[in-house]
Amino acid sequence: MDSETVTGSGSLSPAQQHGTYELLPFVLDPKNIARFDAGQVIIGDRRQYPFEQSFVTCRTVAEVASAIEGMVTQGSGPWLASVNALRILTSDSPDNPATLMADLQQARDLLVSTRPTNTAMMQRLDQMLSIAKQALATNSDVDYAIAASIDEVLLGIYDDYTLRALAMADLIDDGDGILTNCFGEAGVLLSIAFAAR
Repeated sequence: MDSETVTGSGSLSPAQQHGTYELLPFVLDPKNIARFDAGQVIIGDRRQYPFEQSFVTCRTVAEVASAIEGMVTQGSGPWLASVNALRILTSDSPDNPATLMADLQQARDLLVSTRPTNTAMMQRLDQMLSIAKQALATNSDVDYAIAASIDEVLLGIYDDYTLRALAMADLIDDGDGILTNCFGEAGVLLSIAFAAR
């Protein structure tokens, strides 16, 4: 799904306008963090990176939970893997909406238990459950609603990274050092990439 599908506009998002996705290293490209593909969740294996660019394939919510718990993914990975895990359930939705919501709630609880201090994961999962409930109430396609919401969230995040990075790029001179107290994630790395342009 692209930004035009999500936003309904014909214009490109800031991230698309500035080539953000092409500037990101492999490990920070959203499709390499976690994605849903053909009924399964594909998670970039940060335990192997940078020595190997590999993925872990999860066919069930329990497998995604195990991967999160096993530190296959870090940073934004747990929330992205977990919301995509919900699609394992919604892509093959049962006829009974009450059953689907109960299954989604159970999946949410399992996924949250893997990293109970990860508030981003909990908030995103709660957001997706709310979207599923709205879709069911309006007889809409739950899987499509969750997929569109994931794309919209990612678009907003990477647009935000892009705008902050562009603002920071002007503050970085050749030879400047950047000190972070943790892995810089996309915002810091994009600032450096835009400054280098």
